[in-house]
Amino acid sequence: MDSAYGKKIVEHCGGIFGFVSFILRVPEDETCIILINNQPSPNLGKIAGELNTLLNGKDVVLPKQRKEIHVDTTILRQYTGGYELAPGFVLTITLEQGKLVQQATGQGKAEILPERENFFFLKVVDAQIEFIKGANGKIEKLVLYQNGREIPGKKIN
Repeated sequence: MDSAYGKKIVEHCGGIFGFVSFILRVPEDETCIILINNQPSPNLGKIAGELNTLLNGKDVVLPKQRKEIHVDTTILRQYTGGYELAPGFVLTITLEQGKLVQQATGQGKAEILPERENFFFLKVVDAQIEFIKGANGKIEKLVLYQNGREIPGKKIN
């Protein structure tokens, strides 16, 4: 069980082809937020959390619109490789037709777009990736920013 605003929350998501759902309950407040969508959506949990924020009298911070910039292919090439986010879970970055593409273990591919030279964002989900150089000037890791978490991934190849 998680908590928000000092109260325990219970949440669960699920789906099948053509149907996705998310439920967030705050037993103490007798609050139940149910979201249903007929298209795959990674944002239902975020929307439910923001509705809970409003119900708790807090302000919701709207996401800023991200703008893609041009980054030279020679710079993009240095980011390619595998990055281990957890044992057995690798985020693989490839360069395909001049664009960077990420693919996590067991998941599909998605393009990542540059917002700054070393900072990228995804359009399919609210997530960002920052590439970090080591003392030797070479990329040694990345940080995945998603759902309020910062998940480091060491470059393994």
